[in-house]
Amino acid sequence: MGKKFEDRPSIKIGAVMFWFIFPFILFLFEHLSRITHFVFEFINSISIKSEFLGVAVGFEAVLIGAAIPVSIQVITWTGQQFKDSFISEVFFNELIYKSQYFLLLGNIIFCISILLFDLDNITIILIAFLWTILNVILFYKFIKKIEYVIKHTDDYLIGHLVRHAEKTI
Repeated sequence: MGKKFEDRPSIKIGAVMFWFIFPFILFLFEHLSRITHFVFEFINSISIKSEFLGVAVGFEAVLIGAAIPVSIQVITWTGQQFKDSFISEVFFNELIYKSQYFLLLGNIIFCISILLFDLDNITIILIAFLWTILNVILFYKFIKKIEYVIKHTDDYLIGHLVRHAEKTI
């Protein structure tokens, strides 16, 4: 005849999993839902003020004021050192150089429009804050790139030429 319930190990394992693991999983989901509820309640209780956006606009204007002269000076210096316009083209074609100004100016316009229209939506202000943080990180990477170009101009140009040659081959 057929095997009894006690003789089937797979059914025993399934019963153990159902009676011991399933309640544990339910316990975890219950606590995760409480934690997420607490986090959402905390976020909703925060009163966001948009005054920091004026500071962000001023700070990003300073970043633009520092980035443009520094980059032009470095490009001019390396171009004069090697007496070649290829160096200027290489630096102007860097993605970080191209994107930085658009991101900085875009966030300045975004922050000013939030201030003008007196928007106090937490999501919009959070986007502006995160955008400002992203711009600061990009500015830091930009300064590190300029520092590398100044200290290791030959390595920078050789590396670019090697990458360019690998793309064409």
